[in-house]
Amino acid sequence: PTKAVKAAVLGKRFAIEVTGVTGFHYVADCAQLFIDAAAGAREQRGAHVCGIKGHLVSYEDFLQEAARSVPEVAKLAWIKPGAPEVPIHGDVDEAPLQALVGRRDLHRPLAEAIADMVSTFKALHHEGRLRDTDLGEEPPQQPSSKL
Repeated sequence: PTKAVKAAVLGKRFAIEVTGVTGFHYVADCAQLFIDAAAGAREQRGAHVCGIKGHLVSYEDFLQEAARSVPEVAKLAWIKPGAPEVPIHGDVDEAPLQALVGRRDLHRPLAEAIADMVSTFKALHHEGRLRDTDLGEEPPQQPSSKL
């Protein structure tokens, strides 16, 4: 769905080819968790195994939230009709990670993460540095919107 948001910022159509529920990870949260886990591992010696759940939501819910930050998402992005459900187990136990980093709140709210991503994309676009080479062919048209 990140590419769908990026495409919308660029004014391009984008069809997501899968559906289902998964854990979405915001890169800034993951980077901070890595730094904090490294610091925690200095204090808590041992071989730590941690999982990152992220935001456990459906692709549809992600797009609806993204449309709040970028209204164009509702017009330009959709899930391809008949898209297969990807059976990704995103609901992992974050308790070991919480213990290692020393806090329970590991992720900024989904709306805030999306708004931050959109802000970054818009700034890059304004500077002429937001590329579309990773988006693939623009689909011809959107089926009736469900967002």
